[in-house]
Amino acid sequence: MASSSIYHLGRSLLGAAALHSLFAVGGGIGCAERQKRATVKELRDTSESFARHFRWGDYRGMAKFIVPEERLSYIKGILDRGEDETLKIVDFELEHVHYVPPGDHAIILSRISWYRLPSVTAKSEVVTIHFKDTEGEWLVKAIENGPLPFGRPEADSEKKEESSEAVHESFNHL
Repeated sequence: MASSSIYHLGRSLLGAAALHSLFAVGGGIGCAERQKRATVKELRDTSESFARHFRWGDYRGMAKFIVPEERLSYIKGILDRGEDETLKIVDFELEHVHYVPPGDHAIILSRISWYRLPSVTAKSEVVTIHFKDTEGEWLVKAIENGPLPFGRPEADSEKKEESSEAVHESFNHL
């Protein structure tokens, strides 16, 4: 009987140690996950770099800023439409950022002026660029309007905007 008690006590201690290890590892994973979060400053830096590629007509170079699941269709669209030769950007200005807590989604409004050859008539439009925090890196999920629309904004982003305490800033204040 005594050996049975020792056996159960040993199993209990072993179970407690296993649970402790599981929580310790799980807690470490949670901490690592939090450390992978992209910051608002990184959003600003990424969006400015994305804008530079856009402004200078480096449409293929912009692909590195696109979420992996949209990257191939984006590049295919550029090649199919011959954007490298025909699309000319006149101006690209980052106007406004809408950072949606808990911080995994941001919407950037930009004013873009462009023309497509052979036309020389410039068009100007406010473009909505949807950024997503993907493992600590801000990547473009979708672009609405403008010369290079692609992807679909996250369906729940509108719900997040309505129900959250979103942060609105101009880039001058970041």
